[in-house]
Amino acid sequence: MVEQFPNMNLVDEELLDEDEDDELESRLTEYSIGYAVIYTAFAWSVADEAYSTMKELAKKHGVGFFDVSGEGEIF
Repeated sequence: MVEQFPNMNLVDEELLDEDEDDELESRLTEYSIGYAVIYTAFAWSVADEAYSTMKELAKKHGVGFFDVSGEGEIF
């Protein structure tokens, strides 16, 4: 996930300064990691892409996915 949606707390400020079209900034994501959960907060502008990426990776790695901001679907 962090390859496509970088952790907003770990991004290099110099990269943000060079980001003229705000492509990187719109993809910055907040991650909260617990013992049995990873919570992510995405910008609405990338919500559809983040949803499909998250669902695909959950399936690939055999873990659950709860779409808390959408219709509450559980996969």
